[in-house]
Amino acid sequence: ALTSDCDRIAARRQRAIADAERALALADDADVQTYLYQDLPVTYPVLAAVGDVGDRLDALRHSIERAAAGET
Repeated sequence: ALTSDCDRIAARRQRAIADAERALALADDADVQTYLYQDLPVTYPVLAAVGDVGDRLDALRHSIERAAAGET
């Protein structure tokens, strides 16, 4: 359920970014996020954070499944 929530949040955020880019006609120009977050290792920190949480949830679920199956 939490992983699905992360997927929905990421998809919603991607749509919002795409809508903003279309509305501002920024297809080839630097966008606001690129300017604001130029010192960060990612252009879209919210999407990156949601992706990281989703990855952590997947890894945790996998670890729990392995532990429940008696694997190490």
